[in-house]
Amino acid sequence: MFSQKNLFIIMTGYLTSWLVMMFLLWKGVVSSFSIYISCFFILSVISYTFYFYILKVTRINTFLYDIVCNVFAILTIISTKYISDFFNLQSIIIGNLIFVLAVCVFVWKAISLVNKRLKKQSQKYYEKGIQNFDEKKYNLALKYLNKAVKYYPKNYKLYYWRGVIYLELDIFEKAIKEFNKTLLLLENESSIYGFVYCRIGEAYDELGKSDKGLEYYLKAYKYFKENDNIDTDDCKVTLWEIARIYENEGQLEKSIKYLEERNRLHPNETKVLHSLGYDYDQLKMEDKALRYYLKAYDCANEEDKKEEFHLANLWNIAKIYDIKSEYNKAISYLEELLELDLENYGRYYKGLIFLGIMYFEVNDLEKAKETFMKGIGSDKVEERLDSYYWLIIVNIKQDNIEGAKEFYRKAIEIKSDFIEIYGWEEIDLNKEEVEQILTQKVK
Repeated sequence: MFSQKNLFIIMTGYLTSWLVMMFLLWKGVVSSFSIYISCFFILSVISYTFYFYILKVTRINTFLYDIVCNVFAILTIISTKYISDFFNLQSIIIGNLIFVLAVCVFVWKAISLVNKRLKKQSQKYYEKGIQNFDEKKYNLALKYLNKAVKYYPKNYKLYYWRGVIYLELDIFEKAIKEFNKTLLLLENESSIYGFVYCRIGEAYDELGKSDKGLEYYLKAYKYFKENDNIDTDDCKVTLWEIARIYENEGQLEKSIKYLEERNRLHPNETKVLHSLGYDYDQLKMEDKALRYYLKAYDCANEEDKKEEFHLANLWNIAKIYDIKSEYNKAISYLEELLELDLENYGRYYKGLIFLGIMYFEVNDLEKAKETFMKGIGSDKVEERLDSYYWLIIVNIKQDNIEGAKEFYRKAIEIKSDFIEIYGWEEIDLNKEEVEQILTQKVK
């Protein structure tokens, strides 16, 4: 942009040149003809200075500036000749000073017109950039935004969106630089600060600098509250990220504080409800945890049920009901859990073993045995051993010692000290007694 600073430089040079020329004329050093030549020379210099500043900064169409500069030069020369022909020396000096002021006004208007044209051209490129961003054509969007900056570098939106694009392209250092440029141009746009700080926090977080990310997320939330932007998506993201960082740092009370705030502003979001349940669960506050887990379960839609957190939610509900010895309730949630696509999440066999244990607790030994038999199909040694352990327990409970021995044979093929790694509390026998039962006629 051609700024007031550029105008001041040109006009100062112009005024100084005229004062020098008038002084020489007053002293009789130059003739009337010299005035014309000097005018032309001075105006030529000014014209090219004008070109230098404008073209260097904006690269605008030179035709427009040809018109401005030529009109400037012609008017000056004509007026100078008119003044020198009809007025005395003193009048020439005064007249030229007046004319300098008139020219300043003329140039100011011309520059305003040019700046308006620059803004308009910049806006066109900005709109094309946003359009391509929406279409996920990030490199093309960046190209248009770069052009927009050349035409109007004082528009903070251009830097903000360049930063967003760099975030999408995982170029986080550049994103931070663009957002910092945005902050420098915001001035009194305090309502925008929250959005920019949120993005800076995201960039630092992606760089693994979670402490720095948290610092900016907290700043963002402060501005969201002060400017009544708490209902925006960016504020939702900010609250979630603050809670997540605190949770990862083990500061569960602080995590709960921001999750509760998000739930107050945007109630019944299943992921938030589940996270609240999880944090209370980690604090051993099972009743509160269960309340949020159940609410998350009730609010889950079909899309939510495809997410991993929904599977975790069902598991955690069953776990708390197990702690409360409400085994039938635990069974209902585990059965629902096993109907989902657990194999993609590595929880299928764990779910089977958990469900089998719940059947065992309600003394439904046949269902327990059936469930544990499925568990031995796991490709994980630990899960197969757990399944064999419970099959041995169930068979001993049913007085089917031969069946228990058969599963014991398979277990020791995997791990020779199988008996030693389990407690055997479920059948009220110590390890020596268990070994005696299982090793009869096995050796």
